[in-house]
Amino acid sequence: MPAVSKKQQRFFGIVRAIQKGEMAPTTPETAKAAATMKKKDVKDFASTDHKGLPEKKVSKEAYYGGEEQRKKDEKKAAYEKQLKKMLPKRAFDQLGREIDPRSGKPLKEGIGLSLARAIDKTKPPLGRPSLRRSISQSLKIREVDKTTKKNRTFKHADSPGRKSFKDFTKDVEAAKNKK
Repeated sequence: MPAVSKKQQRFFGIVRAIQKGEMAPTTPETAKAAATMKKKDVKDFASTDHKGLPEKKVSKEAYYGGEEQRKKDEKKAAYEKQLKKMLPKRAFDQLGREIDPRSGKPLKEGIGLSLARAIDKTKPPLGRPSLRRSISQSLKIREVDKTTKKNRTFKHADSPGRKSFKDFTKDVEAAKNKK
């Protein structure tokens, strides 16, 4: 059986020298291999030509689920990579909240909105459902107002990026005054 790499061939060259008595064991691995392996097997490994052998053989790691599962996972990873290229980096819903471009679900939810959702899930106390509903609505509106103010931008054709509406109107006024 020939060696599969130059490193393996050198290792068995040392083991062969130890078995012949030409050399003292240098490491515990070489001493163990010299004591446990047949001389013929060691000679086969040690006598392999270096020509065409890699310096070190890179072994494939065992894959949980077998070769079929590995192929499926590689296909899935390639699909995810392609999908990531095609989808925008950021996306916003109609209310101006940032959403996940893939699922469409909100990324960050403010404390007011999460509190309003918690109120909506609970059962109303007897006699005062309107107060509960109004608190929930006011929390939701306040949260929506916050996000819309934060994300209110205007995209102009000549600008390389996004501008606020205030900056855009200043640019328009400056252009009018130039004439």
